[in-house]
Amino acid sequence: MTLQTRTKTEGTTGLFTVTAARLPELIDEIGIGKFQIVQFLPVLFVPLCEGANVLVMTNVTHALKRNFQLTSWQAGTLDAFSFLGLALGHYVAGFLADLRGRRLPVVLSFLGMTLGSLLMTLAAGYEAMATLRLLHGLCCGLGVPPAASMIAETSPSAWRRFVFVLFWSSTALGETYACFGLMLYMPNLTETAWKQAVLWTSLPAFLMLLHSQLLREDSPHWLCVHGRLIEARIVLERMAKMNRKEEVLKKLGPPPLHDFSNLYGVIRARAGHGPSPQALYQRLVQPETLKLEMLREEAADEHMHGLHGSKVTPPAQKLALIVSIGIPVGMASALVSFSKTASHRVHIIVAGLMGCTAILCASFLQHLQQAPFLMAAILITHMSGTLQYAVAMIFCEESFPTDIRASATGVRGFALL
Repeated sequence: MTLQTRTKTEGTTGLFTVTAARLPELIDEIGIGKFQIVQFLPVLFVPLCEGANVLVMTNVTHALKRNFQLTSWQAGTLDAFSFLGLALGHYVAGFLADLRGRRLPVVLSFLGMTLGSLLMTLAAGYEAMATLRLLHGLCCGLGVPPAASMIAETSPSAWRRFVFVLFWSSTALGETYACFGLMLYMPNLTETAWKQAVLWTSLPAFLMLLHSQLLREDSPHWLCVHGRLIEARIVLERMAKMNRKEEVLKKLGPPPLHDFSNLYGVIRARAGHGPSPQALYQRLVQPETLKLEMLREEAADEHMHGLHGSKVTPPAQKLALIVSIGIPVGMASALVSFSKTASHRVHIIVAGLMGCTAILCASFLQHLQQAPFLMAAILITHMSGTLQYAVAMIFCEESFPTDIRASATGVRGFALL
């Protein structure tokens, strides 16, 4: 399936065939502008809502244990169900996005997170809560692979690294937002006001569910590959008009007379051709940061001391301090991502070396009780991981064809989880 553009060759005007592989050239000419801002706002909120919901789910478990009188094994399985659902959501979302488009899983993710949080406040026992935690985790991961593919397929190449860094850094913003809710309703992480904290984290997903109506168009790459040429042309025309690059529209030839997606069973035929194991085997893994270990150590220390001292900082405030580190780290990583002299591989290698060095320094400084230097090492580790993960995702998105791009992203996320 192709689109056609006009081009002048030796004084004559002819038609030039443009496939999905040539769409990035048109998108680069259109550039970034109002279209990307409107389209990317719901997309950037996908990891924000995911981070907020997952953080709250893992920190209200102790309150659920006391409220429902659960055993330690039952309380532990609640967190396990959340992360199992998150992994399954990444896996399912990729194939769903390749079959039905990038927009549908994103909207379903916002809807599922909103309804899941609301229904959890009505749960009356372990069985209902475990089922809802599994489904809620699935909805949290449902929007990430299609959102990443949408960014890769609709953003200019010069801005792609920057947008991907913002995409993954918004997770820290969502975690910080969730910590504000914990500080407001559960400052010691043991209070019974867990329902208010859960509803607090569902607000961004609900607002983005209402705002997602602005995400009316799907990815032009996906539309073109699946034979929906008229819709792909409409997306390109709207992109050019919103970004005030109408002159690019002159390169487009006459619109296609037919939309071939219904004439040929393109979607159904492509459903049986999944990504090969060899293609999905090559995955890039970011170096682990110290954030998860620090959270566990802080929670264990506060549990042992019982929070009896008047000068002891509540756990929710410490949690907010730790997760908010990701906000300045994301801003710094976004500035670094603008480097045009380095390729994707160079960014990945340099970020990996910086991350490994910072982890070694943090391990050494932890025994010397040098808090400022330890914090600097943690910041460098976090920034390296964010930059490497974002660039690795771009490398992954650009390495796979449109047919299996979201599926590859989903399988990669499933493997990491």
